[in-house]
Amino acid sequence: EKLREMGELITIHMRKQKRTCIIPLESIYKALHTYSDPLKFFHSSGELVKLREGFLNDMELAEAILPEMNCTAGRIFIFPNKAWCRRVCGTFINKLAREEPYLAHSLLVERQDGTFQISVRAPLAKPYGAEKLCIKFAGGGRAMAAGINDLAPEEVELFFEAFEKQFVSRPFTA
Repeated sequence: EKLREMGELITIHMRKQKRTCIIPLESIYKALHTYSDPLKFFHSSGELVKLREGFLNDMELAEAILPEMNCTAGRIFIFPNKAWCRRVCGTFINKLAREEPYLAHSLLVERQDGTFQISVRAPLAKPYGAEKLCIKFAGGGRAMAAGINDLAPEEVELFFEAFEKQFVSRPFTA
């Protein structure tokens, strides 16, 4: 469990852009190499403590944001153009999908230029349709998880309508 947590914290942090990092990537790399035992790193690394605290703080901010749209098909959230949003957007939308497996989820993160980067998750119980939705807006991906790199602000309402239409609730069969 400890190794999983450490791996997730480091991986989430390393995947993000340099400008959103809590700790410089070079510092994490150097700190890791001073330990031969990963559990010693887990228990005594100041860098890992900072990553954990930063992650928990970021997720607390994310969880305080209410859905912009909440319908029978799913939920859509909009995050502001903030570094913490970019650090936890993937973790947050995947958490939503696990918590509500019969709903689709989308997360719009505002970018510096005012456009939106969008992540879409199809319902886990019906894992298809995300890529079909995103392709309509010059995006792509897989049936279960897809995205759009830059949706113009004037297309957001069209995206909301297409989301609801794509994932409209239908009876589930076991």
